Amino acid sequence: MAGKSTQETPHLRVRIEPRLLARLEKAREMNGRTLTGEIVERLQESFRREDQQALITATISRTLQWLSALPDHSLLKLAKDLPPEELDRFLHSLVTDPKKDSLLSLLTPKKDSLLSLLTEPKEDSK
Repeated sequence: MAGKSTQETPHLRVRIEPRLLARLEKAREMNGRTLTGEIVERLQESFRREDQQALITATISRTLQWLSALPDHSLLKLAKDLPPEELDRFLHSLVTDPKKDSLLSLLTPKKDSLLSLLTEPKEDSK
């Protein structure tokens, strides 16, 4: 809003509940803004959050599509059943130490089946 003349910036009259107005006034004082500046900043922040949420949703959707296209025996597809704390550790290891043995150690319950999938040659299905 800084730098715009009053002729360029439309004026709005709005009704605000007294409790909300009191919260805005308190926030305005804490942030060193005018009441209008506080309202504008909070509106802009709400739009930034919407944009960020849309980006996150689109990224998750693309990632899920990508994961569903992976072969059933891929490490990432098998890792989806891990508890959240183990999944975080697995994904961190995938990025920082992508050695087969270290990744398999994080998938302990599935380690034997994973190891056979990674080391045994596939049989021809004739």
